[in-house]
Amino acid sequence: MTPIPTRRIDVAPSSSKGLREPSQIAVDKITVIPATKIGGVIGRASPEVMTSVDRSLFVVLGLA
Repeated sequence: MTPIPTRRIDVAPSSSKGLREPSQIAVDKITVIPATKIGGVIGRASPEVMTSVDRSLFVVLGLA
């Protein structure tokens, strides 16, 4: 059985993710940010985390 997507996705800290402490991805807080305000890459989310983000976005945006 596939777990129900949530609005907040917990992400554990790791150097590959660029995180120093436990964090959350707030899928329900979509915000537009100008490209000029975005800096360089600080880390990468795992495929498992991105799958959770994709599933949660479908639910939050009403596309599921």
